[in-house]
Amino acid sequence: MTRTRLARSPMRRKRKPSRARVMLDGREVLTGAAWEQRKREVWERDEQQCQWVVEDVGYPAMICGVIVGWKDARYNIDHIVKRSESRDDRASNLRVLCPYHHRMRHEQERELKWSRHA
Repeated sequence: MTRTRLARSPMRRKRKPSRARVMLDGREVLTGAAWEQRKREVWERDEQQCQWVVEDVGYPAMICGVIVGWKDARYNIDHIVKRSESRDDRASNLRVLCPYHHRMRHEQERELKWSRHA
């Protein structure tokens, strides 16, 4: 008699355990509810506004300032130093961006990456 294993439903995701680790050099690595809490803290710290620096205005530098609701902010918290490079989830390395500027930042990075390889 062979047992058949039922496949997991693709709609049912396993939740990551909440974890916060501090590395020896001070970097923080957050997962699960700890990461969600940090995103909420950054959103509140930035007063729910996009922190993209508008360079065309001159001095002093101004930020975009578009109000970003929590629904959008959850997906538009940006790592100033890319997460893939430093894996640093400290609040000082995070900022809120509106969906437009977040997309623009990643497009600029993509163009820069491909221009280096050309």
